[in-house]
Amino acid sequence: MKKCFVCFVILIMYAVLFAGCSGSDLPTSPDIYTSAPDDETDVVVDDTSITIYTIDYNSLECVPTVSVLEKGVKADANRIIEEVIVNFKEEVRVTNITQTKDSITVTFSDEAAPAMKVSEEMEFAMLDCIAYSLLDNLDYCNEVYFKTNEDGYSSTYNSWAHNEPYASK
Repeated sequence: MKKCFVCFVILIMYAVLFAGCSGSDLPTSPDIYTSAPDDETDVVVDDTSITIYTIDYNSLECVPTVSVLEKGVKADANRIIEEVIVNFKEEVRVTNITQTKDSITVTFSDEAAPAMKVSEEMEFAMLDCIAYSLLDNLDYCNEVYFKTNEDGYSSTYNSWAHNEPYASK
């Protein structure tokens, strides 16, 4: 008798589950893309969203995420960098952003992160997040340069010349 009762309860649960899942009453919006993009790692939510990279503080790896911009706000280098940095726990000071026809140079203060006050792994994670966010969102940007002074980038752990790109397409 117990077996029949248990089977009956399981049968009822399946019936309720499948009845509740039939049909789709999900709203759709013409502003939201429903087809998968060519590269399945990029998710396009609407025309005011950008994919930026943030830091997973457990693994110190860059993680893509969608950032929605206010209506009418253009996704330029300044805005993209601002969106990335606001997600960092550390204080980051950008002193200058220079754009050319195919590259962006970001100059940091040499008294704050990523040049100072962070581990080498965190430094690379921060720089990677900024570089990947710029390269992924700006079609014209083929190279990203980082500087802390006129000679190039110099931090507690790393340094490279002013004409050496950090990342490129």
